[in-house]
Amino acid sequence: MNEIIQQVLIAHAKGEEELAEKLAEPIRKAGYEVAHRGTVMVGESFTEEASKILNNSSPVVLCGTIKALGTRWARQIVNAARNNYRVRVFGVQMEEEADLEVVTFDESIAHYWQDPTKATEDLIASLKKHYPLEVSTDYIKGGNDAEQRYRELALGFCDIIDLANLPELDRHIATQKLLLRQLYVALRVQVEIACKVEVNKTEVEAIDKRRIALQRKRAGWSIEDRDEKDNRGQRVSIGERLAEARRLVVLGDPGAGKTTMLRWMATAYLLRLKQDQDWKDLPDVSTLPNEDWLPIIIRCRDLDETSLNGSLGDILSYTLRKAEMRESECTALGDTLRQKLQQGTALLLIDGLDEITDPRLRARFCEQIEKICDAYKQAPIIVTSRIVGYREMGYRMGRQFEHVTVAELTKEDKDDFASRWCDITESPERRERAKIDLIKDIHSAERIERLTGNPMLLTTMALVKRKVGKLPTRRHKLYAQAVDVLLNWRSQVDDPIDDDEALPQLEYIAYAMCHRGVQQLRKDEVIELCEKFREEYPNLHEVKKHTPKEFLNLLERRTGILVEAGIMAHNGRDIPVFEFRHLTFQEYLAGLALVQGHFPNRDRSLNLADYVAPLAAQIHEVESSAPFRNKEVVVTENWREALRLCVASCNDDDVDDVLRAILKPLDAEDSPTTVRPRAVLATLCLADEPNVSEQIAMKILQEFVRNIGESDGNAPFSQTSVDIAVKELAESQWAATLRLLLLQEFQQREAKDRGSCGELLGIIATESMSNDPEIIHQYYLKQVSCLKLSQEESIEASFVIKQICWRRIIFPQSHQLLFEDVPGMVDVLLEMLMGSTSTSHAAAEALRY
Repeated sequence: MNEIIQQVLIAHAKGEEELAEKLAEPIRKAGYEVAHRGTVMVGESFTEEASKILNNSSPVVLCGTIKALGTRWARQIVNAARNNYRVRVFGVQMEEEADLEVVTFDESIAHYWQDPTKATEDLIASLKKHYPLEVSTDYIKGGNDAEQRYRELALGFCDIIDLANLPELDRHIATQKLLLRQLYVALRVQVEIACKVEVNKTEVEAIDKRRIALQRKRAGWSIEDRDEKDNRGQRVSIGERLAEARRLVVLGDPGAGKTTMLRWMATAYLLRLKQDQDWKDLPDVSTLPNEDWLPIIIRCRDLDETSLNGSLGDILSYTLRKAEMRESECTALGDTLRQKLQQGTALLLIDGLDEITDPRLRARFCEQIEKICDAYKQAPIIVTSRIVGYREMGYRMGRQFEHVTVAELTKEDKDDFASRWCDITESPERRERAKIDLIKDIHSAERIERLTGNPMLLTTMALVKRKVGKLPTRRHKLYAQAVDVLLNWRSQVDDPIDDDEALPQLEYIAYAMCHRGVQQLRKDEVIELCEKFREEYPNLHEVKKHTPKEFLNLLERRTGILVEAGIMAHNGRDIPVFEFRHLTFQEYLAGLALVQGHFPNRDRSLNLADYVAPLAAQIHEVESSAPFRNKEVVVTENWREALRLCVASCNDDDVDDVLRAILKPLDAEDSPTTVRPRAVLATLCLADEPNVSEQIAMKILQEFVRNIGESDGNAPFSQTSVDIAVKELAESQWAATLRLLLLQEFQQREAKDRGSCGELLGIIATESMSNDPEIIHQYYLKQVSCLKLSQEESIEASFVIKQICWRRIIFPQSHQLLFEDVPGMVDVLLEMLMGSTSTSHAAAEALRY
């Protein structure tokens, strides 16, 4: 260890030299050289000697009095200090009313007025922490000029949002210089594998299984998945886990925000080191560990083979050169960064581990990371990877790392994004109105909620709204606009990709994926499909602009719709795998493939209805949701949504024929088995409100009602495909027709079979009801008055009352108003018991609650 000389500059007001000396004496005794007014004159400008001290990276101690803070010099000296990133300002509050927070940064203020001894001890401890008097032989005082340049370059890269990828209509926004801190929404993570736990293939496969289940949930797939419980830990900040575990592997799907999270973290610590007041206003910054870490960002995709095979020095050197730092700067800074890692004052951020496509190089790099962990035991480290890519890696991060996944955005997260988005994209006079409208649109339908679960997709919806003014209420129109935005998502190049080239091939690929029942394809499979498309559709000349390999590369770079999700082992090699940005886009494009006729092995002598009919016959058995677990047969998930979107997108002249094809079993089918799932699917198609004739719509609803069984209508305890269809139809133009048919079916059936029809009648009547207790109460009173009307009205009112009364069980406190006795209600229900069998049945159900 070497002893060094450290100078301290005390800044104070004229005439308060005695106070400054009270601070100076113990600082001198601690071993520092101290200068204050008398030896260094601070007036309208700094003296030569004061400037020399500041330029020497010496600290400044503010002798904080009311008089001192009221003069110009305090701000001058602090601003001068901040212009040198190696200078820190330490505040000492000499008087209770002196407000030092306006001139100091994040250092704790020493409260001298309260306890002089403790304040002095705290001040000296802080000085020794940041300006030690004994250092190692390779110590660089306050860093060096190369470090300053690195910080500036890193902050420019991390804190600037590149909006050159916005669609053409938003190019005027793309010219703005926007900061990440303006738009960043606080992301949360969930712990998957604790540190010190062996990370084996089974553990990682379990993470991927949960990922797939979440994708299915987002797309509305699988009744049996809807009540699956997530056994992961609670949503927590990345900073909380970093503070506790120190080493993290952050996993997530493309678009989940992994890279953005690292850039936000780097921005936060760079602003903190810069002592920039904006640091405190950075979103979620309070959750980060209270450290002065220098972030070191390594992007795996930027590393070459030599650096991937090399030492930490090789990795750092290549990364710095890639950032356009000079060779001399790289050499000087490399030593500084390694020193900081050794001291635990640098944060190593390694982004995109799975983007190293060569498995041999990736394994070597992973081994190198673990060696870095062993060599630099104090260094905090974060590594990111896509889930699929990490699953297929033969060598993974070991026991030293805790594994977390990026969590879905919450309603509050989406609202925060909407507010920030409008702040930077709307004019001041439209800003507040635009926020209200965007937030309303995002939460206007469950399908949009499911489609905005990660930052990339949420941004897509914001761009759709900006493009068309309002998010379309019709699903197929919404998805069409979203696909258009994603196809025009510039990421690295500006060369346009023609819709006539992209859409037919994407439709073809999406159909093939639905046909195979998969959500991912290997790169070689995608290329093979593109080649086959060219063979089957030789007259589509636009698709010949690029070879299949060129098209796939352009599609990945230029758009945001088909993305590389990771790697998969195949025939002894690691092959990239691709998936659509959201499962909904795969389903939409598969449906569009049917409408446009862009699918494999198409027989041009057949029409759309001919192709749809056998697809609707593809069924499988599922369990309804807990607790009853009733088994039922439904149309397979891989075609259910695609066929609905096909009906919604097809030409008006084809709608009736296609719906007939869905509804009517084929001659070769086991019609007793397929008639119910076909009727349910046809009814779901009506919920999308295609231009269907009233005759066909009535035929579908009649068949649907006939196939209602005893397991249906048990909500909220259980939910079948029929229950889901009824709820979706509740807000459509066919709701009133369905209510009438349910009522008639209830009246016509035998007592043992009619109950489900009545329950569904109550469900459809209350599905769109407000959650406001007062509104519910008024609706409740209205239904009570209907008990005295016609037989049909009294039956429906009885089941509506029963559904409303479930609120007493589910919301016992917030809906207490609902359950005050309504004079005469019980008497009327008792009178109904003396009526027809259907009327008495309905009254008995209401009286139970």
